[in-house]
Amino acid sequence: MGADSAVERVFHSKLSEKLKQILPSASEDTLYQFVKAGFDPDIAMEQSIKQLSNESCGFHEIHLALVYCRNAQLMACKKAPDPQAALQQVMVDHDRHVSILMSVMEAYHESRGEMLKAQLNQEERAHLLSRAQHEWSNEKLINIFNYFKEMPVSKPVTLLHVGETAFTIEKSKELLTIFAASEHGNSALARLPFTDLCVELIIDETTAKTIHLRYGDFSPIYSEKRREMRVQSDKPIAIEVKDSSAQLWKGKVFDLSASGLGLSFNGEASLQPGDNISFTMAIRGRKMIGKGNVAWLMNRPGYCRMGVMVEFDAENHLRLENEVHRIEKLLKGELKMRGIPDAFL
Repeated sequence: MGADSAVERVFHSKLSEKLKQILPSASEDTLYQFVKAGFDPDIAMEQSIKQLSNESCGFHEIHLALVYCRNAQLMACKKAPDPQAALQQVMVDHDRHVSILMSVMEAYHESRGEMLKAQLNQEERAHLLSRAQHEWSNEKLINIFNYFKEMPVSKPVTLLHVGETAFTIEKSKELLTIFAASEHGNSALARLPFTDLCVELIIDETTAKTIHLRYGDFSPIYSEKRREMRVQSDKPIAIEVKDSSAQLWKGKVFDLSASGLGLSFNGEASLQPGDNISFTMAIRGRKMIGKGNVAWLMNRPGYCRMGVMVEFDAENHLRLENEVHRIEKLLKGELKMRGIPDAFL
């Protein structure tokens, strides 16, 4: 009760008038809570400072108000039963309040920095999209694509109209596999020229002959370094790998192309990118022996993934190429089994 009375007295004193001059944009209720927090350590000063900031009070103004309150309390210490103890307590409280102010300032500037960063990022992407629109308008042609189980499904299409937020293409059953490869059957991707970004194209509206696509989110383009088509293995393929010292590792092929293999092993492999290896595996019951070079390697506790560039051999290349085409055909058949997206009905 005594603390509340003291706050009331201070709030209606000359100190209150001075605080209103220092913090002109603060409401009376916020100023009252600020004074109360200065007297009662159980009241959250942080919340009062945040509220003052929300009411357009500058941090330098809030600091000045804290200093003014401290000076007023120091003057009052002369009348305390133990002036020295009261003075020390005022200084401890002031240090704590300034520390809280600094924390609030730091959080505020961090959030402002993140906001500005997001704004700059948005403006940069808008600029990239504007450049892309200019190129698409001139060429009247765009390549749209999707990835289905890491297999790119793409097709060049003629643009009928390019707008600020969308463009229109001619409706075609040939586009079925591209849209069917997306999660909901209603979107595709387009690369932004001269960048490693793509923009999502979402079906907004369709007519008997056209598809109206609006721009969605931006995302990095899936990086594919192999020259040939790469597909995921439809069934696990066992493989044995030996290094130059004949050390043996047994694993599985998780993807393949005519010139490369993606492998996984249980346990870590003592290999390095650039190492030469030999391998033995069976494709559809037929043994295949070849050589290769470790392109990349990722070791994790109890697990290893590796990319191998296969040394060219006409027979092996043809067998891998035929297996890729077989899996590609299966994947496209699986896409068609999903049915025609609603946009094409």
